[in-house]
Amino acid sequence: MKNFMILIWDVLDGSGVNELLGKIYKGATLRSILNVHHFNKSLRCCKLLYTALSILLIEQFLTTSPLPDQILSVLSAVPNGYDYLKNETKQKWFKDLTNELKKVELSDVFTTWAVGCSQQNITFKFWLFVLQCLFEPLIELNMAIRTSNFSARNGSLSKMAPLFFANNHRNYARLFAQHFFDLRSSSASLLQHLARSFAVNRTQRPFSYIAMDQTIECTINKHGKSHGGISGRFNEQSINNWTNSFAYRAILSTVTNEIAGLETSKNTIDSHIECQPNRVQVDNEDLSTIVSKLNEENLFSFQHQHCRILSSGELIHGDIINNICSSFERGLEALKTYTEQRLVNKSVTLDEPLRAMRRLRIRDNDTYTAGVAAKGRASSKKQNNINQITKTVDEYITRIIILAECRNLDITELFSYEFTDAPLSLCDKDNWNFMNQQTKADALNFLRDKFPTAFSRVCPITFDQCALIVDGGSLLEIRPSSKHSTVYDYAAQLLQNVIIQQFKSFDRIDIVFDSHISKALKAYTQRHGNDNMSNKYDLKKSDLLASKYHEFVHGNRAVLAKCMSECWREPALVQLLPDHKVLVVAGPSEEAIILKKDVAPGIIEELECNHIEADTRMLLHAQVIQSTYVFKKVIIQATDTDVILLCIANAKIIGLEALVVKSLNTTTKVHTYINSIYIAQEIIDKWHFDPSVLLTLHALSGCDTTSFIRNITKTNF
Repeated sequence: MKNFMILIWDVLDGSGVNELLGKIYKGATLRSILNVHHFNKSLRCCKLLYTALSILLIEQFLTTSPLPDQILSVLSAVPNGYDYLKNETKQKWFKDLTNELKKVELSDVFTTWAVGCSQQNITFKFWLFVLQCLFEPLIELNMAIRTSNFSARNGSLSKMAPLFFANNHRNYARLFAQHFFDLRSSSASLLQHLARSFAVNRTQRPFSYIAMDQTIECTINKHGKSHGGISGRFNEQSINNWTNSFAYRAILSTVTNEIAGLETSKNTIDSHIECQPNRVQVDNEDLSTIVSKLNEENLFSFQHQHCRILSSGELIHGDIINNICSSFERGLEALKTYTEQRLVNKSVTLDEPLRAMRRLRIRDNDTYTAGVAAKGRASSKKQNNINQITKTVDEYITRIIILAECRNLDITELFSYEFTDAPLSLCDKDNWNFMNQQTKADALNFLRDKFPTAFSRVCPITFDQCALIVDGGSLLEIRPSSKHSTVYDYAAQLLQNVIIQQFKSFDRIDIVFDSHISKALKAYTQRHGNDNMSNKYDLKKSDLLASKYHEFVHGNRAVLAKCMSECWREPALVQLLPDHKVLVVAGPSEEAIILKKDVAPGIIEELECNHIEADTRMLLHAQVIQSTYVFKKVIIQATDTDVILLCIANAKIIGLEALVVKSLNTTTKVHTYINSIYIAQEIIDKWHFDPSVLLTLHALSGCDTTSFIRNITKTNF
């Protein structure tokens, strides 16, 4: 049982079960449970999880498949009050219930339903496997030992053995195969002897058998040891005397205890700790805690299309789930092969090493990539070679062009046989998977040189009749205040510490997030394409944020933004807003939500938008704010150069008195206010062209979705 519990905790490592048990046990106690140094507490946790999962599974079954009337009538007749204290009454009622269950064949109906559901939903499939293939054999073995049921004991072991093969526990895999082979070849008399002696009952109380090795530990080994055992001060003769008298001292100690009545109600073997009232109360409280936490995860309710890590929201790769759920079948096949080759046919010697089976672990979910697990280094080396070749080819083509100019060669004919996924002139020199990019900040430096008076560290406008538009992406860069913050806690933190503080200066604040496909759209740029965060999340309000927060938010910004928006709509957080202030949250979906204190959240139809980037969507918000005629000035808080250029290009079109961009230098942590209307007017008056031309130049010189053409930079056109 101990080694199977080690296997269970190893399989579930990284699934969130550790954090779940952390609600009950802490620190060193929890570690001793997970490595099974504390056997009883580890077994207790298995029982609690088995019971909790069974409750949730049965509840879901009853929700979708109502019970027959015969069973309902028996359940309605459950003994209560004084009758429930009578053992005979309880046993009769339970026997009637089991008889009705057999009549309607409810077990077959339940099995068919569970198998069908596991084929439809991967979350259901995984947790059904955990319940039936991990915890259930352990509970069955414990019950078989307690009742001294040899057949049930063998049945539970037959369910455990394949998992030892599949999880590469080679020693126990060999022992299981040999044990089953010996049982099949044993005589009837030997099997009868084993059936009577594999467990021992030291009392007359039912369900109190214990295993033979445990019996030896709590009798001979317990009573035979002297105070301190054998210490280094014993000489050889003393050690021999201690060893030879061990059994006699154990018997003498046992007889003395029985004669003198040294055992009390607390230390007697008749006192079953699990049946004590205080223990039952603690068990019920801990079970309620686990059930309530698991109930939030909707493990058997088909609400999640992907399997999630408990209390995290991180999605577990489907390959890992399928590998774990198929481990029993693969282990069973390995058990059959081992028995046939090494024990029956003996075509392979017993000493021949067992080959490790392919095993995927949940704890490796962050680093797992489909199809790259075994060839990661080779793929990386190949990619580096391709990048080097691309760089060499680019230099070679440059030399050819120079020679062509000198020798009057036909360039069109010369390059008519170029076969590449994309023109090399538009690819990054170091990585052909990325677009050729420039530093966008060069455009900002260019504007600063041409219009120095438009850049200031002090806001050039007053805040009366002024609204604030915030880039939600920059807002999410603020770290959570606690390592154990949930999404709801983080939403409350940003609302209280950042947003509400801004309401001291502004009557309206709009927060705009990128859409879900924004990251995929910018995957071909070096800044976004180098994001190695492969694992995805499906968050809910009670999920804990990842410990590596910045890596998490860069890979799952839209998912977090969606959940944050849902949290801000909660009545408790809406009530935190100051009186007569307006908070608008837009993205990552197309709708925009307006929040006011003492008012139900509503949708602003004018702000419904299918823009992918928050950059352009913020300009829509500025236009709608202007159309209300309540606000004449808008400040846009963003750090992206694209936003600054968009504001300059559209400053004269929107019709505001002032449109200022508040930009943060992430290196110096200094805010700069950029007067976009002033720059636009200067371009018209001094340079005599439409400011919207800046967007065309920005696209040709490279932005998040386009490559720049060689020799066309942010400063030289």
